[in-house]
Amino acid sequence: MTVTKKPFNFAVKPLAAAVAAAGAVLLTSQAQAVNVSQNGLGEVLLFPYYTVRNNIDTNINITNTSENTVIFKIRFREAHNSRDARDFNVVLSPYDVWNATVTLSPDGQAARIITSDKSCTAGQLPIDLGNGRRAIDFTNFDYIDGQNIGPWDGGPTSLDRTKEGHIEVIEMASLPPLNPGAPSPQLQFYNDGDNTPELIDSIGYNAQHVNGVPRSCSVVRDQLSAANISATRATMREPINVLKGAFSLIKATEGKAFAGNPTVLANFYNPFGVDAAGPANANLLVEAASQLPSLSQVLPPVVDVIDQAVAAPIIDVFNAYPVNAVTAAISREAVVNQYSVNPAALAKTDWVIAFPTKYWYVDEREPAVGVSANGPNPPAYFSLAPFNRSTTFQWPRDSQGKPTGDDCAPVKVNFRFFDREEDEVIAVDNGFSPPPPGTPANSICYETQVITFNNSNLFDSPIDANVDLTNSGFTSGWMRLEFPEAGTIVGESNGATFTGLPVIGFAATSLENGTNGNAVLNYGQLWDHGYVTKISGGSLP
Repeated sequence: MTVTKKPFNFAVKPLAAAVAAAGAVLLTSQAQAVNVSQNGLGEVLLFPYYTVRNNIDTNINITNTSENTVIFKIRFREAHNSRDARDFNVVLSPYDVWNATVTLSPDGQAARIITSDKSCTAGQLPIDLGNGRRAIDFTNFDYIDGQNIGPWDGGPTSLDRTKEGHIEVIEMASLPPLNPGAPSPQLQFYNDGDNTPELIDSIGYNAQHVNGVPRSCSVVRDQLSAANISATRATMREPINVLKGAFSLIKATEGKAFAGNPTVLANFYNPFGVDAAGPANANLLVEAASQLPSLSQVLPPVVDVIDQAVAAPIIDVFNAYPVNAVTAAISREAVVNQYSVNPAALAKTDWVIAFPTKYWYVDEREPAVGVSANGPNPPAYFSLAPFNRSTTFQWPRDSQGKPTGDDCAPVKVNFRFFDREEDEVIAVDNGFSPPPPGTPANSICYETQVITFNNSNLFDSPIDANVDLTNSGFTSGWMRLEFPEAGTIVGESNGATFTGLPVIGFAATSLENGTNGNAVLNYGQLWDHGYVTKISGGSLP
């Protein structure tokens, strides 16, 4: 049967009206403002770390908790400058789960992602490993050398740079079922207004599993191709808060695993209200080859956070630079967590510090930062808060005095660390060791930064920063990492101020307690960071 595709018969509210409405904060509720999800479900998942170093694999799990079909972009951003190491689209049918593993490529040169999951991806992962497993290697195309103002950012250009970084998942669109609440799978229909439904080869219908396998991933990919993406977008609705994620870092050779959850953002793109289907074509759907969507596409560009000092909501608008709304949602002036390097248990601890929006403020390729005509040649200090720096804290330079590029954009830090009995050491000027080449000792410069304790090297990151605990004698305790030069962003309607940096991450500790018979008593633990915030003004009644 030949099926003719027809548009939905909906009146579409102009997106311009939705953006204008963002300025009317008194009409804006939490349902229309990006915020860190309180129930673990949302539209954006920010995984703080992936790595394939030190024989570690990174497992990823993403669940669609709803009866809707959803499509998301998954993007792996390398650690230096958040450049795109690989991305593609994933389609999850109702209640579906997508699992994959980031591991080392067979030649040891790069990271690659492998999955045996049957859910549809666009494009299809090209390497067929047999037994239903497919893979794709990560690439250096987004930062390779050879152009004056192109992708090169002054950093390393080898594939090795793809071996660690962070992961960005942005839900692009959803498609509600024909009969909400009915058992799945369901057929999807168009309705042209004559009350006679016409069956089509829809994304929702073909992505749904029958006996554990989607009806037709080839049809799904065709509908998400460059030739058909516009027509498909016109059938889809806005994202909804239904994605749940989890990750684990596994070192099978030593029997160690570290499991955690991403930071989840709710209400990222909801021009017509949270979890409301809204009209068709109001979504972020793009073809797989596109480097969109991005975190700057938050709509409305409004943030909703809780001021812990007064237990009151802070809601404000960032129309001029929308990514500020996402930055404000995860703005923190200090990070706190525990560590252990107790020799009795051969303990090792690495912290991960990730800045998911930092590149929007420091990468010269971004329009607001500015592009130099002669390649990576950033200004002496950043002009964009919150990563603007004092003129005394200069850009790192190589042995010839030339700027090293924006792959290393230093962030000044102070840290205080404590043992478990209230004793404290304050380290302000001693800093990390060794510092990145050409940078002050009291700084970290990468967008996904590993911090080690007494050279623990749990993740064996070549761009780590080390905390030397030798003089303190504290083998176990906790640390407070502060950002003393963090700038402030200010909301445009209520004047709310957010001082701090957009940071997420965790502490991972491994211990080895010998053996018990045939059992090896190795294990790993992961603790999400705690954060100190500095937010003021803008509270609403």
